[in-house]
Amino acid sequence: MLSERHKGHLSVLLFTLLISTSFPLGQYLTAELPPLVVTWSRFVLGGVFFAGLLLVRRSWQWPPASVLLRYAVLSLLVCFYFWSMFEALEQSDPVEVAAIYTLVPLFTAMIARVAGQHLKQRQWVMLLIGLLAAVWIIVGGSVDRLLTLRIDEGSLIYLWGCMAFAANPVLVQSGLKEQPILSSTFWLLLFAALWLSPFIPMYLDVSAVAEVSEGIIWGVLYMGLVVTALTFMLFHYASVRLKSAQVMAYSYLVPVMVMLMAVGAGQPLVLSILPAVGIILAVVVVMLKTPEDAIPAPVDASPEAG
Repeated sequence: MLSERHKGHLSVLLFTLLISTSFPLGQYLTAELPPLVVTWSRFVLGGVFFAGLLLVRRSWQWPPASVLLRYAVLSLLVCFYFWSMFEALEQSDPVEVAAIYTLVPLFTAMIARVAGQHLKQRQWVMLLIGLLAAVWIIVGGSVDRLLTLRIDEGSLIYLWGCMAFAANPVLVQSGLKEQPILSSTFWLLLFAALWLSPFIPMYLDVSAVAEVSEGIIWGVLYMGLVVTALTFMLFHYASVRLKSAQVMAYSYLVPVMVMLMAVGAGQPLVLSILPAVGIILAVVVVMLKTPEDAIPAPVDASPEAG
C-alpha cells in the first residue's frame, strides 16, 4: 500500500503531465478566444464540477471567515498565473513559454527559504543545473537559438505569473493544509471565477460565441473539466504532503513532456538534447530523495474524507 508521501509524488507527477498539455492547447484556444475568457471559462467549469461533486458526496460545508479570506488571496494569485500563461501563449511559441515555467522551482525554493523551509546546498545546485538543462531542451540543443531567445511582452507577464504560482505551495502549507481537498479546490475555483467575472463583458462578444469552432469548444471543456479540475486537486494534495521546493522540482519535467508531445506530433527528435533529458531526470531524483521531504498529511485532507 502506498504511503502518503508516495501518493503525493504520484499526484504531482500527474499534475505535471496535465500542465504540459496546457501549453500547446492554450495556444490553440487563444487563437479564437481572448486569454481572459479562456481563463474564466476553465475556472467556471471546474467550479461547477466540484460543486456537483460536493453535493453528491454530501460534504458541502462553509469554511470559517479566516479560511475564506485565505482562499480569496490564493485564488487571486492563481488567476494571475493562468491569465498570464494564456496571454503569453497568444504572443509566443509554447516551447518558449515552457522555458519560463522552468523558473518556478527556483522561485518556490526562494519563497520557501523566506518562509523558513531550508534546502541543502546540493539541492540549490540541483535546481540551477535543472534549470540550465531545461533551457537547453527548450532551445532544441542549438546555441544559435539560445542566443536569439527573446523575451516579449507576453512572456514577461508570464514571468510575473510564475512568481505568483511559485508561492502557492508555501501558502497552502501555511494556512490551508488542514482543509479537505475537494472543498479547498471548489472554493479556490469559485473565488478565481468571481475575481475575473467583472471583466468578462469587456472581452466576450456574445454574438461571436456561436461562431466558435467545435474544436475550441471541446478544448475549453477539456481545460475546465480535466486539466483545471484535476490539477487544482492534485496540486493541493501534493502540497500538504511534500515540501514546497520538491513539489516544484517536478516542473523540470514539463519541457521533457512538451518535447515528447512534439515528437509524437511528428516533429523530429533532436539527439543533442538527450543528455539534457538525462540530467533533468537525475536532478528530479536527487531533489526528491531527501529523508525529510514529507510533511505529515492532515487526517481530513484526503479526497475520501468528509
